[in-house]
Amino acid sequence: MGVLIDEFLSQRDVSPKTREHYLYKLKLLSQYLDRRAISLELLAQYPGWLRSQGYADASIQSTIAAARAYVRWAVERGLIASDCLRWRPRLRVSESVPKAISDEDAERMIAAAARADDRALLIMLRDTGARVGTLLALDVSDVDLGRKRAVVRQKGGRLVMLYLSERAVDALRVHLGDRRSGPVFGGGMGWVRSALRRCARAAGVTGRHNAHAWRHAFARRCVRSGLDLSRTARLLGHRSVTVTARYYAVWDGDELAEAHARVTGI
Repeated sequence: MGVLIDEFLSQRDVSPKTREHYLYKLKLLSQYLDRRAISLELLAQYPGWLRSQGYADASIQSTIAAARAYVRWAVERGLIASDCLRWRPRLRVSESVPKAISDEDAERMIAAAARADDRALLIMLRDTGARVGTLLALDVSDVDLGRKRAVVRQKGGRLVMLYLSERAVDALRVHLGDRRSGPVFGGGMGWVRSALRRCARAAGVTGRHNAHAWRHAFARRCVRSGLDLSRTARLLGHRSVTVTARYYAVWDGDELAEAHARVTGI
C-alpha cells in the first residue's frame, strides 16, 4: 500500500499553506518507498536516503516531522504495523554556517527580475528576512507604505511585524498599483518557486537561491553587522533568542579571524 496522501490531508484541519507543505513532504516519502509497504526498517533508513538526495539537516527534520504525523495517522487506522510508532529518529542539526544565498547572487537576481511581482517578492525576501509563508499570508490591507511597515496575522493569531526598506516600498507600490485588498502575492509556493527559478535563470545564478536561503542571508547580515541577537530574533520573528543563536551565531574561520584582528588591533 502506497502513501495515502489525499486521504490523510482530507482528514486534517489545516490551512492551504500547511496542506501544501504536507503534500510536498509526503511526496518525498512516497518517492522513497517506491510502492514498498511502510515498515519500521524502511523508516529507519529514510533520514539517510534524504541526506543522500542532498537535503540539509533542517529540511530533513521538517520532512521527518511530516512523515511521523502520517505514520501516526496510518497506525491509528490499521493501515500499517503498530511497531512503526517506535520510529523516533534523533536528528541533530549540525553547527555550521547556514546555507544562504550570496549577497552578489541575490542582488543579481533582483536586477534581473523583469516582472513587478517577481521584483517585489525578491526585495521583500532580501530586505525583511520574512518566511515565505509570512509573505504569502500578507494582505494588501496589512501594508502601510507610508510608515514602511506591514503586520501579518499568522496561524494561531500571532502577529509578525515586517519593516520595509525604501526599495521594498517602491517595489510594492509598482506591484500593487491601486489595489486595496487581497493577497499581496498570489499563487502559493508553486508560484514562489517558479519566480525564483525564473529570476535565477535570467541572472545566470546557479548557486543556492531557494526562499529560505534568502532568510538565512538576511539573518547572517544582521549578525555580521553587529546587531545583537535579541533584535535579530525580533526581526526574524523567533519566539526565543536561543533559536537565533543556534542557527545564526555561528562563524566560519575567516569571520572569526577578522573579528580577532579587530579586537587585538584596538
